[in-house]
Amino acid sequence: MTFILNARRRRKNAAGFTLIELVVVITILAILSAAALPRFVSLQQDARIAKLDGIAGALRSAAALAHAVCLTRSGTGAIVCPASNGPAATITALMEGADVSMVNQYPAATNIGIDRAANVDLVNNRLTAVAAPPAGAGPNGRAFMVDGAADPTTCAATYVEAVGSVTGQVTIPATVTIVSSGC
Repeated sequence: MTFILNARRRRKNAAGFTLIELVVVITILAILSAAALPRFVSLQQDARIAKLDGIAGALRSAAALAHAVCLTRSGTGAIVCPASNGPAATITALMEGADVSMVNQYPAATNIGIDRAANVDLVNNRLTAVAAPPAGAGPNGRAFMVDGAADPTTCAATYVEAVGSVTGQVTIPATVTIVSSGC
């Protein structure tokens, strides 16, 4: 009989955690989460900057490849690139079967220009593209801003069209710049 009473007492004493134990565990979890939260926020910023680097690399590569294709195939009858300082022209099947709008022998800063050449998917990459003329007079630009940034205007990769001269030469090739201060 004493064995049964001792077993009942043991079960009664081992019913659960005390209030102090629960408070200690919650406090420890709060301290750990407070230490981990800034690191998580920093990772989001690093991810946005990495996305910008990837987009900028794609824009640079697409511009260089389209320019090279334009120069090597021009005059062969298959493709006629727009002359420097000439009107924009759409070149059929320039980049993997896509029609790409070209200006001064580089992709135009439009959705049918650099977007197609670089194969940029705005929806799946969570990007917003807007016309972004650079400061002062000059060619057109297109900014690719990362969605979810603190200030999307200062978390962007910008593509600027090439500038041609009267003599038919490209005086300033297409450029890509990154602003990541607001990511």
